[in-house]
Amino acid sequence: SDIGGSIRVPAACCGVFGMKPSRGLNPVGPYRDQVGAGLFVENVLSRTVRDTAAMLDITVGPEPGAPCFVSRSVLSYLDWLSSPAERMRIACVAHRPDGTPVAAEIGEKFRQAMALLEEMGHEVIQARFPPEADGGAEWSIFWMSEVALLVDERANDIGRMPLPGEIEALSLHALDRFRRSSAADYLKAQARQHRASLAMARTFDGFDLIMTPATADLPRLIGAVRGDDAAFDYAAWVDRAYGFAPFTEIFNVTGQPAASLPLFLSEGGLPIGIQLAGRPNEDHRLLGISYALEQATGWSKRRPPVQARLAALAIELGGTCPRNGAITARLAE
Repeated sequence: SDIGGSIRVPAACCGVFGMKPSRGLNPVGPYRDQVGAGLFVENVLSRTVRDTAAMLDITVGPEPGAPCFVSRSVLSYLDWLSSPAERMRIACVAHRPDGTPVAAEIGEKFRQAMALLEEMGHEVIQARFPPEADGGAEWSIFWMSEVALLVDERANDIGRMPLPGEIEALSLHALDRFRRSSAADYLKAQARQHRASLAMARTFDGFDLIMTPATADLPRLIGAVRGDDAAFDYAAWVDRAYGFAPFTEIFNVTGQPAASLPLFLSEGGLPIGIQLAGRPNEDHRLLGISYALEQATGWSKRRPPVQARLAALAIELGGTCPRNGAITARLAE
């Protein structure tokens, strides 16, 4: 589920492809018309663009009762990947929405991505986000409201609210924030969402795609951005979370399709993702250029060194069972 980039950021950190479809393309119902004021979108992580395209062929709407009617932009996303390549005009945004630079190695790989796109025949132009795109935590009321709703629904099911230690500190904070917020606060955030979407549409009207880094820094250690510290500080959590991944949430706000592509590896062998965002309901064009970049870089053929160690372990442990042996053969390939 992608809210705030929770498909694209893990994809960038794990060296796989993660695409957020256009708002309303994949159904979220039937019991809800939208989630998180429309910021929430469902899709999958995959090793290849073809896998994601095939999944979209299966899952896309339209959905009865949905607040807006969004239909597929082509008959088959998978078949579209065989279409002739098209030349695109791409806005390349290297800086965070607040204008600050990313980590040096991320910036270097971003420039390499620009050069690669030029070699492929696309027009690349350096650009910046409009000031309205720097919303960050202002839109947190949307996902916090969803957390609070889920907690309340579960509490109604079991007849009590969560006990100490049953949910994370971040979820408790979201529950408290929701209870202290008013309908006016929610409507103000929606107005801010609209202003940001309008500014983004005006700024990038002449472009087919927007390219940004997927994250502002290299993948962090597990637990570096956690929501359950002993002395939880929400402001510090925001600095860590949005400081690491400031590029994804704006496209949840605008509803545009966006994807993290595992184009590069760092000097230390860590994945570096590059994000591409398309025009609303032009998911097929985003998939098309993603597929071309996959062919150009060969990312789907990469395997991390830990996989070789896993295969060796399977070989060591799998000799006594035919089923284990079959798994061992697959792992060793």
